[in-house]
Amino acid sequence: MFGYVKLSADATKGEKGIFQTFMCGVCLATKDYSQKARTAVGNDITFLNVLFHSVLEQEVQVEKGRCVSHPITPRPLMKVDEICQKLATANVLLTYLSLADHAKDEGNFAKKIAKKAFQKDYEKACQRERLLADKLSLECVELARLEEGEANSLDQVCHKSAQLLVHICHSVFGQDCNKFLQDLCYNVGKWVYLIDAADDFNKDLRKKAYNPFRQFYGEKLDAKALEEIEFLLNAVSNRAVMCLNDLNLTKYTCILNSIMYKTFREENQRVLKKLRG
Repeated sequence: MFGYVKLSADATKGEKGIFQTFMCGVCLATKDYSQKARTAVGNDITFLNVLFHSVLEQEVQVEKGRCVSHPITPRPLMKVDEICQKLATANVLLTYLSLADHAKDEGNFAKKIAKKAFQKDYEKACQRERLLADKLSLECVELARLEEGEANSLDQVCHKSAQLLVHICHSVFGQDCNKFLQDLCYNVGKWVYLIDAADDFNKDLRKKAYNPFRQFYGEKLDAKALEEIEFLLNAVSNRAVMCLNDLNLTKYTCILNSIMYKTFREENQRVLKKLRG
């Protein structure tokens, strides 16, 4: 995934430690696929790990140990549970689909090699979560079609990307996925797509690569376009925060609040400043 859903710049040492522990949980679960698949575990999937454990009010078991990334000094490691396993599988699926998309769009030789390297992990993940794999693949195919010029609106493109996190949420919670949680995942997914597009706008322009803002606002963002992009980023991130509030969570809220109250605002401000030059 993209890595934007991270702790805020002023996160405490304790908050960083808790977040890292949840990341370890997904990473250790991913070891069941391959060591290389573990390198794809990042901030976004870790956020979902924290969120889903918080929603279920589930205590995590932590033990001290060493891993391949930290072989010398023992550190707190989260004991792998079912949520970690499901998120590890989801992350392998998303990583492969992303690599496949980049290999196709950019003709990037390195991405093609990486895609091939992840092939066996992807096939194993498909066997474990066939329904999720099919849904994610279909959304990515539809997203690629819309990015090729068939979209009528920016929201139509964002919707497909936002649905990816919704499908992951349903794969973990099933029928217990309530509206607030589903809407939270939807808006986080939508925000990630938008913030990444805004962050990469100038780079995509130089490379003549696809960018939804370029598609709907042109190659030069005037004052009106920038105002609309600012409104869109703030509106989507605010909706995500409202959904978080409606969930009335009590566990691991220091992490969730750091990300959603602070990081979203920090990233919006950073990227908008970058766009304005």
